[in-house]
Amino acid sequence: MVDGGHCPNQVQEFPQADKRMESSTLAADSKNPYSIIKSTTNQILSGSTFTQLEKRLKAVESMLEDQTLENTNLNQTISKQEFKLQQCDKMMNDYHKNITNMFRLMNHLQRSINGQKQGYRELEKKVSGIVLDVVETISKVLNCGQTNPETTFKDCQDVLARGHTISAVYYITTTYSSCSIPVWCDMDTPPGGWLVIQNRFNGEVDFNRLWDEYRDGFGNIASEFWLGLDNIFLLSNQDFYELRFDLWDFEDNRAFALYKNFKLDGARDRYKIHATDFEGSAKNGMQVHNGMRFSTPDQDNDKWLEYHCGKEWRAGWWFNNCWHSILNGPYYNQSKVLSRGISWNDWKPEQLAKSQMKIRPSRLHRSVESTKHDPKASNSKVNDETYLPSNSQDLQNMESSKLKPKS
Repeated sequence: MVDGGHCPNQVQEFPQADKRMESSTLAADSKNPYSIIKSTTNQILSGSTFTQLEKRLKAVESMLEDQTLENTNLNQTISKQEFKLQQCDKMMNDYHKNITNMFRLMNHLQRSINGQKQGYRELEKKVSGIVLDVVETISKVLNCGQTNPETTFKDCQDVLARGHTISAVYYITTTYSSCSIPVWCDMDTPPGGWLVIQNRFNGEVDFNRLWDEYRDGFGNIASEFWLGLDNIFLLSNQDFYELRFDLWDFEDNRAFALYKNFKLDGARDRYKIHATDFEGSAKNGMQVHNGMRFSTPDQDNDKWLEYHCGKEWRAGWWFNNCWHSILNGPYYNQSKVLSRGISWNDWKPEQLAKSQMKIRPSRLHRSVESTKHDPKASNSKVNDETYLPSNSQDLQNMESSKLKPKS
């Protein structure tokens, strides 16, 4: 039997045996690669080298995050700069367009200035021509002495403004002349104050006249007559005037054409006519004649180079090539004729029975004096249905006077 008293209280350690067991275990595990990797990994993780690497890795990650943020900010800045560059490009394009438009405007202004200069030179030349025409026209008039201002007038509107309301012969003295001429004043055609410059109604006066006669005037103020281009020129240039044509056919139907702006140029421009701002029932028969020079059988100033309209139509008129209207041709006492002498094609393409041409101060350009004295100034439009007196009845009352339109 074993003596319990001699049993040891604890098992004694045998370090050599443990080492042998560990060595045997390692020897056994060295054959397993996973064990080797695990053992190596544990050794690495438990070492100071890994700790340093981990710190470096964290430092690199922090740097990458900072760099990423910086790149993001840089991309935003680049985007803003690109947007600003686009705006700059747009502004540059706008500036380029504006500069181009400015140069075009400057060129346009330069052309306008050149045109104005040319217009001014032409106007200066025109005014000089008008002054010379006026001087030469007045010099043709005989010295008639001092005129009584109580019995002479500027025009028929002045006659009306002074209280004379009867259609009759009155003496007028134009602004640029010291001599009076007799004229027929029509006070019956609204608004009154019309100065008749041409009158035809029975063919008693031959209108197949030459240049000098059309310039000076011919006929009888109390019958058929032509007032004269010089007289019409002086009248139409002393104020703003309007021109009215009154027309009758052989059935006593009538029509009118009114031109609210009318002026006649002087002899240097061959008495070129200016008649615009049309209204009326006869249609615009003077449209193709506006701006034409006056022609007669012995003076060819028309637009037809190979044709002498005045000679062929035996009349003095503002021919183009040749006419849409003519009132100074031969008189025929019937409507159906081969070659018409008094006609307004835009109203009736036939021979007409009667015609009158008359002027008065324009209602588009009233002078202060006309506005002050004209009792019918508010009637800006002529009534086409108003009664017009018969020339054969009313004018023959003045037959005994035998007045000529110009001395």
